[in-house]
Amino acid sequence: DELGAERAFVSTVAIHPFDEKHAAIIEAIGAPRICPAGKVQEPAVFWHHDGMPPLASLVRWRDLG
Repeated sequence: DELGAERAFVSTVAIHPFDEKHAAIIEAIGAPRICPAGKVQEPAVFWHHDGMPPLASLVRWRDLG
């Protein structure tokens, strides 16, 4: 693996052209987000940042029952 330990710090990969074929190849890197080049700073509101749901770090869960 050419990324080595740095792979754990990759959160987004931008590719051009953006299509399913190229995204499938890049998926092997393990980044939680693959997007078109130029859209890295424009994630969807519900995108799981670094694999976590939005605002999850601000929530404290409590189970009852």
